[in-house]
Amino acid sequence: GHKEAFAKGIEKLWSKYIKKESVDIIHAHCCVWAGYAALKLSEKTKIPYVVTEHATLFQLHKNEISVTNNAVIAEVFQKAAKVICVSRAFAKLLDDYTSNIEVIGNVVDCEQFQVKETNKEAVRLLTVCYMEEEAQLYKKGMDILIKAWAKVSAKYPQAKLIIGGGGKSLEKVVEWTREYQVTENVEFLGALTRQQVVEQMQMCDCFVLPSRYETFGVVYIEAMACGKPVIAVANGGPDDFVHEFNGILIQPEQEEEDEVIKVAIVGKPNVGKSSLLNRILGEERVIVSNIAGTTRDAIDSEFENETGKYCFIDTAGMRRKSKVDDAIEKFSNMRTINAIERADVCLILIDANDGVTEQDTKIAGLVHEAGKA
Repeated sequence: GHKEAFAKGIEKLWSKYIKKESVDIIHAHCCVWAGYAALKLSEKTKIPYVVTEHATLFQLHKNEISVTNNAVIAEVFQKAAKVICVSRAFAKLLDDYTSNIEVIGNVVDCEQFQVKETNKEAVRLLTVCYMEEEAQLYKKGMDILIKAWAKVSAKYPQAKLIIGGGGKSLEKVVEWTREYQVTENVEFLGALTRQQVVEQMQMCDCFVLPSRYETFGVVYIEAMACGKPVIAVANGGPDDFVHEFNGILIQPEQEEEDEVIKVAIVGKPNVGKSSLLNRILGEERVIVSNIAGTTRDAIDSEFENETGKYCFIDTAGMRRKSKVDDAIEKFSNMRTINAIERADVCLILIDANDGVTEQDTKIAGLVHEAGKA
C-alpha cells in the first residue's frame, strides 16, 4: 500500500510541476519506495531512471523484508539504467539483486568544512550523534564509546570526550557516563547547528564514532576536511577512505583476549532470566519484577568460581515481532540479538507452564543461526 501511494503522489507532482520540462533522466534516492515511484514514472514517460542506494535497511533488516517486497525491490534495481552505491561494502549487499552497480562516494562541502587553527588546553575527542531513539544509539555505537572512554579517561584523566547531538534518548547516554563513572571527563553540548558542528570539528583533536554500520559515513570525511584524524569501525562505508595516514579502523566488536566465557540468558519476557542470574551470582544484582519488560537492556555481570571466569548477560525478553511497537523495545530486541552474537554460550529459559511455544522456537533459531552452543 505504501509504495503505491508514494508512486501516485510522485506522479501527481510530476504532472503538476515537471511534465512540461525537458527531462533526460529520473534519479531516485533509495529503492524503498522512491525507486518504485521512479520505475512507475519511467514506464509512463519512457525516461530512464537511476537509483542511488544508501539505506541501512539492506544491512540491518534485510531478513525482515517480505517475499513480496523483496521481489519488487529486485525489479526496481534490475530495471534501473544504473544503481549507484556509496561504498564498495554496501554494493556487495546488493549483489543478490543486480550486478549493474557503480560505487560513487558521498561528498563534503569543503568551503564550509575547513582546517582552522584553534587554541585549546586539554585533548579533545569529538563525537556527534542524533539521539532521538535508543536504536540510533545502538547503531552509532554510543554504548561502545562510553565503555571504552572509561579506560581512556583512567589512563588520561585530562582528556575530554565532547558529545554533540540531542534527542529524547540523550539521557540514556548520560546514564551510561554515570554507570562508567566518567561524568567529569565527558561534556554534552546538546543539539548543534551545522555551523556549530564545523566549529567543534575544528576545535577537536580527533573525531570518533564507533558505528556498528555505516553505508558511507559523511561525518567522518567532514572531520577529515577540517584536518582531523578519525576513529571508526571497519563496518562498511569507512573502510573505503579511512587509512593509516588519516585515522584508525577498529575491527567490529573486538573483545580483549581472555579466558572469560560469555553466557547470554535469553527467552520470552518474564520467564525468570533475571531471577536465575541473581541466584547464580548469589546477590540481587538485577531488578526482578512480575511486570514483563522490566529488563530493557543487556546487562553484563562478571562471575568467577573454581571452574573459571564467566560473564553472564541478562537480556530483555523477546516478544513476537507483531507485538513489538515501541521504539525502546525494538532497541532492546537489537541488544538481545547482539548479546547472542557476542556470547560463547546461550542459555534459553522456557516457562514450564507454557511449554515450548512458537516464540521459544524462534529464539532458539536465532541462537542456532548464530552458531552458539
